[in-house]
Order: sequence, then C-alpha cells, then structure tokens
Amino acid sequence: MPGEAPSLAQLIDSRTREGELWEPLADGRLRCYACGHRCVIPPGQRGICKVRYNTGGRLLVPWGYVAGLQLDPIEKKPFFHAYPGSKALSFGMLGCDLHCAYCFSGDTPVLTPSGVVSIKAIFDAAHDPTPIMGGVVRFPQELRVVTATGNLASASKVFRHSYRGPMSVIKAMYLPAIRCTPDHRWLATTDPSGQGVAEVPAQELTPNHFVLVPKAVGFGNRITLDVADVLRNVTATFSTPRSLTLAEVGSIMEASEHGESSRVIGARLGKDPSYVRHVRSKVRRGRWVYEATQGIAIGSHFLIPIVSVTAEPFEGDVYNLEVEGEHSYVAGFCAVKNCQNALTSQALRDPAMGVPPQDVTPEQVVALAQRSGARVLTSTYNEPLITSEWAVHIFRAAKSAGLVCSYVSNGNATAEVLDYIRPYVDLYKVD
Repeated sequence: MPGEAPSLAQLIDSRTREGELWEPLADGRLRCYACGHRCVIPPGQRGICKVRYNTGGRLLVPWGYVAGLQLDPIEKKPFFHAYPGSKALSFGMLGCDLHCAYCFSGDTPVLTPSGVVSIKAIFDAAHDPTPIMGGVVRFPQELRVVTATGNLASASKVFRHSYRGPMSVIKAMYLPAIRCTPDHRWLATTDPSGQGVAEVPAQELTPNHFVLVPKAVGFGNRITLDVADVLRNVTATFSTPRSLTLAEVGSIMEASEHGESSRVIGARLGKDPSYVRHVRSKVRRGRWVYEATQGIAIGSHFLIPIVSVTAEPFEGDVYNLEVEGEHSYVAGFCAVKNCQNALTSQALRDPAMGVPPQDVTPEQVVALAQRSGARVLTSTYNEPLITSEWAVHIFRAAKSAGLVCSYVSNGNATAEVLDYIRPYVDLYKVD
C-alpha cells in the first residue's frame, strides 16, 4: 500500500552487499561459511540466521548499519585481563545462528512489589499474545519486578516456549529447588566475601558457588511473604551438624591463617583436631562461610551456598521475562539474568523482536570510539560471525586508527570464517 512503512525484513535487505564467505553450488544454490551450520541456501531462501540470503545465486550479507552501539568498561565484554581499566565501544547488527532456550519452569516464583508470583501466572495474565518460533510472547501491563540489585524495573515481555531436553535443577541451601534450561545465567560467585560476582550458566554452577539474593529492595512498599507456605515442601538436610557459632568458625580460620595447628585450636575450643580440620576444609571449599554463611550477608546481597546441581529430562512449556534496564530479575529468590540481546539476535526469527537499523560508516564508528576514549572496538550483541564481512570492513579502519579489535561470539565458527577475521581480531571471547 502507498505510504505503508517498510517491514524490518525490507529495512535489513536494503542494507546488504555481496558477501565473501560462500561458494557457489549447482542449480543456483550456494554454501555459506559464516558459521558452523554451513547452510546450503537455494535461490530466494535465507540461511538459519535469517539475515544472509541467496539472490540469483549470490550471497547477500548485512552491510552499512548498526542495531546497537554502546560504550562500556572492557571488563563488561567480558575481557577481564585485556587492557584492564580501558573502554570498549561495542557495535552489533541483527540476527543470530542460534535460538537458545533461556527459560524457567512455569512454577518458578518471581519477586514483584506485591509479593511472589509464578512466572506462568505472569504469562497467563499478560495481554496481546503474539506467536513466535516454538511459542508465544505476551506483553504485561505495568508489571514491575525486583531486579538483581533490589531495585524495580518494568517487565516488557514474557515468553513461553516449547522445550524438550535437559533441565538444570539448582538447589540452594534453605531455598526451593529451581528448574531452568542449562544455559540460563545466574549471578553467582565462588568468593565467600562476595567479590567476583559473574553471570554463570546454570549447568556450570557447582556446590562451590554462592547464589545472590538481594538483601534490600529499592522501594517503599513492604513485601510480605508467607514463608511457611513458600517452603512448605522444602526439607533442609545437613550431612554434618555444626555446633560452632559463626564467631568460632571465624576464629578457627583466623588462627589457621596465623599458623596455629589444628591441635592447638581444638584444645582452645574443646574440639577434636580432626573436627577443626573438617571445619577448615568446609570453609575453603565454599561449603561453610564464616563471613556470609546461610543468609548472613555482606553488602547488598545474601550469599546462599549451593547444595547441589543436577539435571533431569523435561518436555513442556518454559518461560522467561525480558526486563528493561538491568535485564535481570529475582527468580526462586535468586538473582538471574534475562536474554538482553534477544531484540537484536532474534530479529526476523521472532515477530516480536527487532530494532530499526541505523545507517553508519566505518569511519563514523571509529571516530566515535576515538571521541569516547575507547581503546577497543567490539563486534557483539548479535552473533558477529554472521556479520563478519561488515565487522572486518570496520576493523580495517579501526586498525589504521590504532584501535584494538575484538569479537564476543557464541563460538560456532568455521575454519574459513576464523581465517577471514584473523588478521583483524585481537581478542576473541566465546560467551
């Protein structure tokens, strides 16, 4: 229709150029080398990423735009040991070669200003269901949730997907077991002092980790929880009862650090030396914490030890939220992340996703990095492998300006694409 706004697909397709990571096949087909799928694409069809497609036997690829541009500390990329303290300018396009399950089971409790609500109930109460690949997205009306920092943020979307596969079962001390897909990220640390908090996939959590529960919330209304009801079916089990106070455990660790033997410490406390060695082992392996044990918090969070991480088969519906701002929420009383890059990575795959592309030149990106004092330029947000031709075009200009170039990728690469980007990429993070 005259005057009708172009679709996202039309906006993306108008910003393309013939790619370099492909080879022609018979009957007008071609093979793309940008990612490990090595898609064979017939004429008029798209690869699995949806943004590389075959037109007349030629592969057209994204070009000349960004969908995200952000200045961050390099540690957030996360490159913790590369140029620490420097700034990184991140850019991204649209599309991804993966569609990750990043969800919880429907009974997972989510913390809101009015109390605890199951994530399925949030989905059921939301409006405007929109079909997406493998599920539905709905749009909550004026729903706010508690974030990882204890503040409030709006939940703009709630997703329901069909999922069949393993579920990670996370059991933290005193808390109900939480079931989520293995790659869902939790905020956790192995440091009893609360330092070194990182986003850890559920399947990588161990009993040496502590999960975070916000200690205080940043709003005035009091939340009343019926703890007896929430924990009705929870049984706390301890393999070795502990008769020492937190202060006594602390004194054992401090005395040990000053070189006192377990025999001397045990005599002072009236304990067998073997028990003192047991206490030290528990603390050093993260099973007991004398500064932040079992809900006694340092700083802004409780540090709750993980008791076990197991896996179980699952088939059914799973759910997730998209939360504005922090892209985190409190699920099962623990701080977790949502997939903050879904808007860019799932463009053209899910109708609810996508942001308008913004035209830009490599010289403009490099000039912005220089004005911002960035030392590093990073291709990220969507999957950079599938937009490598454009990234390399930018990196050529960046290298001439003395910038360090980096990728934050899912790692689903081919030898061809790695050889292609090798002369220009100094830092490569599989994340």
